[in-house]
Amino acid sequence: MSTISPYADRIVTPPAKDALTITEACNHLRIEEDDEDEKRTVAGYLKAAIGYVQQQSHRQLVQAVREIHLDAFPSGADPLLLPWAPLVSVDEVRYTDTAGDEQTQDDTDIAAAYQVDIYDAPGWFCPVYGTTWPATRTQPRAVAVQFTCGYGSNPKDVDEVARQAIRLILGHLNENREETIEGSLRVIPIGAERLIEQLRYDDFVSYG
Repeated sequence: MSTISPYADRIVTPPAKDALTITEACNHLRIEEDDEDEKRTVAGYLKAAIGYVQQQSHRQLVQAVREIHLDAFPSGADPLLLPWAPLVSVDEVRYTDTAGDEQTQDDTDIAAAYQVDIYDAPGWFCPVYGTTWPATRTQPRAVAVQFTCGYGSNPKDVDEVARQAIRLILGHLNENREETIEGSLRVIPIGAERLIEQLRYDDFVSYG
């Protein structure tokens, strides 16, 4: 499989909901949800816990649209691995051709020109049999790929292993309030780390 390092990685459309609701988080910590100060504190811990699980596992939990920028396509017809699982769809491919013009391929073009595999982790796509990747100008960010990834649109769709890891990290952050969130995230409970290990790709490649 090809290993291409993205120049940039960003969220285009963020998740509509968190992988764990604030009510679930407060219940887990045995905190009264009507205490607004505590609720705001828990909301911050929740964002940090979700972000940590996603970054460490390279899994998008609640469905979102992400975009990566690359300096070039892979060579020939080698697959391009997309660094966030589970992959739902490849939605748009943009590239600067050798003449310097930007070309855009939408979902209809992608269905005709590429084979997309949403079942592997990470997911990937490549040119259909007998074709190769488009030729691009040699320049930074010559290629952009926009794709949808995530388990679903609701928290209950998320892998329960990930949700349990979030709960454990949430409890750890709540118990160590005197430390900064960054400091607390450097010492994650072993149980949470073991759960995150289950989510990591077996054949994960480095995306820089």
